[in-house]
Amino acid sequence: PAVLLTRILSRDLLDRRLRYLRAIGSFPVRGEALAVQGSRVLMDSVDALAPAVDALATDLGIPVVLLETGPTHGDGAFADAMQARLGVPVHRVSDVGVEDVAAAIAGSAGFVGNSLHGNITAFVFGKPHVILGMKGESKLRGFARMVGIEGSLATRAADIPPAFRGAAERGPRTDVLGRLQARADRHFDRLGNLAAAAARRRPPRQAPASVQELERQFAALRRAFELRGRRLAI
Repeated sequence: PAVLLTRILSRDLLDRRLRYLRAIGSFPVRGEALAVQGSRVLMDSVDALAPAVDALATDLGIPVVLLETGPTHGDGAFADAMQARLGVPVHRVSDVGVEDVAAAIAGSAGFVGNSLHGNITAFVFGKPHVILGMKGESKLRGFARMVGIEGSLATRAADIPPAFRGAAERGPRTDVLGRLQARADRHFDRLGNLAAAAARRRPPRQAPASVQELERQFAALRRAFELRGRRLAI
């Protein structure tokens, strides 16, 4: 579903979220930046990654935005370690919502990271990106193969600058994106048709036999909605 981000998140929403990130100092006040992300699995590669990222940002003439996509995979620890080793100006995007993460990537000069959804987001918004696949994750290799960007998969830190330049020269893969979005459309159409068919097969509900039964159903619905509300809040 992430290939449909351009439909789900409007340009106006992304612009507003990017202005917010600029206002709080998480993104440069003007211009672009290189969005960089990593999880705890890359902690043993930070010493090699930092010089490569530094060289790429210096070559582009832009600062780095260290992007935390969420709290569960150790993105913050990776960002702390990278910030201590980078020589270029650094900004941090952390403790924000999904829209802010997407806005930071869509508003960047490009993305470097090992987040699958971070790379999909960069791909969807036509940004050059480097997939950090130093740990050999099959999901990252599979994504690169599926969209035909194997050259963007970096298995060594030294691969990052040439892989990024190659992605920038190649440009957005709008043809591949269009095909993936069409596949997602067909998938959701099938789900919708299945749901409609199931609803047609469902026998009509019987009216409650008594006021007591109606009250029991009402109480069950109220508990269900209270639980749903707590889950949404979490």
